[in-house]
Amino acid sequence: MPEALLRLENLTKHYTVKRGSFATATVKAVDGVSLHVMPGEALGIVGESGSGKSTVAKVLLRLTDPTAGRILFDGQDITALDGDALRSLRRDMQIVFQNPHSALNGRHTIFDAIAEPLVVQDGLRGQPLIDCVSRLMDLVSLPRSFIYRYPHELSGGQKQRVCIARAVALKPRLLVLDEPTSALDVSVQAQILSFLKELQQELKLTYLFISHNLAVVRYLCDRVAVMYLGAVLEQGRVADVFDQPQHPYTQALVAAIPKLGTAAGHNLLSGDIPTASRMPSGCRFHTRCPEAAMPLCATQSPDLVPIYGDHECACFARTLRNAVPSA
Repeated sequence: MPEALLRLENLTKHYTVKRGSFATATVKAVDGVSLHVMPGEALGIVGESGSGKSTVAKVLLRLTDPTAGRILFDGQDITALDGDALRSLRRDMQIVFQNPHSALNGRHTIFDAIAEPLVVQDGLRGQPLIDCVSRLMDLVSLPRSFIYRYPHELSGGQKQRVCIARAVALKPRLLVLDEPTSALDVSVQAQILSFLKELQQELKLTYLFISHNLAVVRYLCDRVAVMYLGAVLEQGRVADVFDQPQHPYTQALVAAIPKLGTAAGHNLLSGDIPTASRMPSGCRFHTRCPEAAMPLCATQSPDLVPIYGDHECACFARTLRNAVPSA
């Protein structure tokens, strides 16, 4: 079995924030996340806003330092890399941000945006640089005539294609996609998603895809991890998790997906996600869980345990009642 390209082991990111003149609070943005992504795979991370999805991306890309845990990329521990070693790693791990309008500098041309990583990492100049940028424009299906336009002259979908071209310019092995279609019109979203699927096959990319849209994750991803308040509550193959969700939180997310001819509003969560600076005791989801009847839920935090195959769930109600028989 091949080694995972990316492996997170008990990844933790806490922030200390001021609360008043003298008091401080600890924000547990990411709290012991362990997951892996195999070469050529697309792993989706889903959850409500505030669940820690984007913070996981920033930490694993070393855009911010972890508080604890390990980040293994192709078997190498990159948790403490800095300087030239970290800069060299950048070419293998790239990101496409959520909002293409703010991801591009309005004062730089499209050529400048795509060329920047090639200049910084490879030192390309002159005609070789122009040729390389032109090929990248072809790859993302943008006319070469756009090369000297500015971002305000492009549509939202065209800007996101520019961001994707910039991200793949250095031929990375891992591409982190942080809600890359949520700022786009629905029709443009479908085009970008179809393009990303084709691009993954063509360039043999590995994706970490962050989204709050379960339908999008189901279309693009092989496996999915469901996050809530900084932790993974359920993970496994997309079909297993979405067709047979085991955690009450996952069940509520799946039930919230709009379906034609079905009445909305059943099995929906009440209340908002708690703040990460005031973490509930016990299971972090028990304050909103319709099944939190056991005293254990309010006093102990459940671990991710196998349900069947590689499907895992962190829920006392599921593991103790053995709700799903072994396959």
